[in-house]
Amino acid sequence: MPDLSKFIAQHKEDDLSKLAFRFAKDNMINHSFVLRQISGYQKIRIKIPAWYAIDNLRFPQKLSLEQCSSEVTARYKKEIVEGESLLDLTGGFGVDCAFLSDQFSRVDYVEVQPELCELAKHNFEQLNLKNIQVYNEDGAQFLQKCDVYDCIFLDPARRNNKGEKVVFLSDCQPNVLEILDLLLLKSKEVLIKLSPMIDLSVLEKSFSNKLSEIQVIAVDNECKEILAKISQKDCLEPQIKTVNIEEKKNLRQVLTFSRKEKEHGETAYASEIEKYLYEPNVAILKAGAFQLVSEKFGLKKIHLHTHLYTSNKLVANFPGRIFEVEKSFSFSKKELKDNLKEVKKANISTRNFPETPESLHKKLKIKTGGDVYLFACTALEKKLLIKTKKITL
Repeated sequence: MPDLSKFIAQHKEDDLSKLAFRFAKDNMINHSFVLRQISGYQKIRIKIPAWYAIDNLRFPQKLSLEQCSSEVTARYKKEIVEGESLLDLTGGFGVDCAFLSDQFSRVDYVEVQPELCELAKHNFEQLNLKNIQVYNEDGAQFLQKCDVYDCIFLDPARRNNKGEKVVFLSDCQPNVLEILDLLLLKSKEVLIKLSPMIDLSVLEKSFSNKLSEIQVIAVDNECKEILAKISQKDCLEPQIKTVNIEEKKNLRQVLTFSRKEKEHGETAYASEIEKYLYEPNVAILKAGAFQLVSEKFGLKKIHLHTHLYTSNKLVANFPGRIFEVEKSFSFSKKELKDNLKEVKKANISTRNFPETPESLHKKLKIKTGGDVYLFACTALEKKLLIKTKKITL
């Protein structure tokens, strides 16, 4: 094994297909094992960069590695939990457990798959995480006999017996709704990681008055996960928090509100497309805070069902993308010709519009890319094309 570990460390940046071809002529090495480890290192180089420099880590099958949290989201989660003891009831590859362990003196990792337990135990040792105890047990069964913890974390498996993706809580394993009372008996706070596809209104109804907080987490404007905090204390309505982490800039766009604020926010509507155009980040869109954006940032919505906003004043702290409007015009042949005659490349987006960006690129004979941003949308009760350039603050 030491020789294999050294070989893996030396070749973890190599082309896998070339290595596989080389191994076909060599019977002295465990080909499948080595290729899996090198493939694992290549996958975590971007996803979990802090681990990439650690030699002698071991990696699971492809699916477990694909489903694990990224370092960015794992680091974020450790900021929102605290206490002396943590139970990770669905350990998996152990990324969340490893990063969460920084916040706790004692951590118990529980996982039903023996291979993942062996890998986690090995990797925790390489990472010098001495406060984590590994248990190869079914999470629901472990819960019946375990101690009380300050926090319990779960990331229920979102695939059924056929390997198909599932979204509903009742289809995940373990079924959190079935063990909810036991979870709250064993901890005052439970943090659950859920699919970014889950319906937030259904989520609220599922946990009733035990749901204290919902967080929608996006990284670089891509929705990654939904976090639900469950508490022993009754809560009339959960706090909703949207977070878009801009990784390269090391910045966060955060918007916090209640369901009541979301539902009763007063929306102002535009009578014209003004100097600036605003596009909320995907976390806000997922949370459905369309009315709140107008009220919170003093912006005018360009249409009831088009989630773009406009103003003559630059709102620098807006949680999303900001564009300076050059012109807005109809889809008549004359206006298209007059306003797009010099545009050879553009980034086209559609909002509340019957065609796709791909079809518009083809129809307008405009290639993808460049500094021009075109929004094809329903605005001011008609179909418009808004020509803009992105503002970088």
